Amino acid sequence: MMEPAEVRKPGNQPLRLKARSLVCYRAVRELGMSGTSVSELLGIGQPAVSRALVREEKLAQDMNLSLIEIITL
Repeated sequence: MMEPAEVRKPGNQPLRLKARSLVCYRAVRELGMSGTSVSELLGIGQPAVSRALVREEKLAQDMNLSLIEIITL
């Protein structure tokens, strides 16, 4: 399990990248937050939020998974 502060640290380690992607996806798609708001909360650029959304959507489609199933991977 990753601590919330770890998600905001700089770097693109695989686990951190996955955690950010999930946070971005849930915040934008489920909570209706703007990409800009999420980027400010995570300390990343808005384009990084957009890329994270694409990554998570592609994973869900490729593996035919629901969001709940993705989170438990």
